[in-house]
This record gives sequence, structure tokens and C-alpha cells, in this order.
Amino acid sequence: MIAKEASKKESRIKIIKDLFKNRFFYISLIVFLIGFVAYLISTMLVYQNFRNAPILNDLLFDALPFIPLPYLYNWLNSLSLIIFSFYVLMKKPKSIPYFLLLFGIFNIVRDFFIILTPFGNPSIFYNGNYSMLSERFEILRFGVYPSGHTGTTFLAFLLTTDKKYKSILLVFVFLVAIFLLLARGHYSIDIFSALIFAYAIYCFGEKYFKKHFVVK
Repeated sequence: MIAKEASKKESRIKIIKDLFKNRFFYISLIVFLIGFVAYLISTMLVYQNFRNAPILNDLLFDALPFIPLPYLYNWLNSLSLIIFSFYVLMKKPKSIPYFLLLFGIFNIVRDFFIILTPFGNPSIFYNGNYSMLSERFEILRFGVYPSGHTGTTFLAFLLTTDKKYKSILLVFVFLVAIFLLLARGHYSIDIFSALIFAYAIYCFGEKYFKKHFVVK
């Protein structure tokens, strides 16, 4: 049993090392980094030009109680991505380029819509300044549509095939969405749209990119 586990570990390490020889890994890494940089640029542009954009009405906000726990949905989203990353390293190391690519595409698409639809962030109105690190990080809260918290958690769920991990991530999808609404972290349209965006990107990736970006 110990020898079998050691063999699996050596195999995973070899696969990860071989990724650095694969051109699709570098393509996916570039797309992922472009998505991250574009996120910083898009939120900065919204902060500079639409900082005082009006807060929109939301029927679910009117129907649901306000619970001021803005940290919670951040932690839940972060934990879901940590769990997904562990799953990938343990179960799907050959799929790392593919997963990086889809998360990068999701962020690029989201960044475009952040600039296109600069809504006022409800979290700033309801929760004020709560940055854990610095006031400078408050800039990152000005991107609203669609919800990155919901979209990335749901995309992780869609990309997971192991039943145990998939069940855990499904719970996180619901928790992130619920606490985003209760804490007024995102409008309901941000959350529901993020699910659609993530699913569309997943379907597109499965059809056109998976055969190239999963290491054989």
C-alpha cells in the first residue's frame, strides 16, 4: 500500500515536471495571467471613472435579511479554490493547462463585462470599507458583473469529476451564492449570470479546448 502511494506520488511529480515541456501549458498560463492583469485594470478603470455609480434595486435584497458578514463569502470562495487545487494536484495533474485556460477565459470575459456594465457595488454601500490588508485593495471591489466569487466556485465544481470533491464543491457554490446575497456582496443578477457564464465557458472548453490542453 505504501509502495503504491509512493509510486502515485512519483507519477504526479513527473507529470507536473513534464508540464514545463508542454507548449499548451505556457499558452494556458499566459491566458490565465492576462485574465488576472485584465481584472486589475478593469477594476481600476471602474474605480477611477464610476466610483459613485448608483446602487441598483434588487428584489432579493428586499426579500432577504441583511447579514453583515462580508468576509465569509471571500473565505468560502478561497477555500473552495484551495480544495479544487488540491483535487487537481492529487487527481488531475494532466489537466492543469486546461483548467488554467478556462479560469483565464472566465476572468477575461468577466473583465470585459466589468467595464461594460459598471454598476455601483452593493457591498460598499452596505458593508463600507472592510479590506483585510489595505485601503488600496478596496479598488478590487469595484468589479461587480458577473460575480467572480460565484463563477470561479461553480467552474471548479463543473471541472471536478470525483464524486466526493464534486459534492463538497456543490455545497460551496450554494454557500457562496447565499452569503453573497445575505451580505449584499453582489446583486442577484451578478450571481445568476456568473453561473451561466461559467457553464458556457465550460461547455465551450469541453468541446474545443480539452483535447488539446489535457496532457496525454
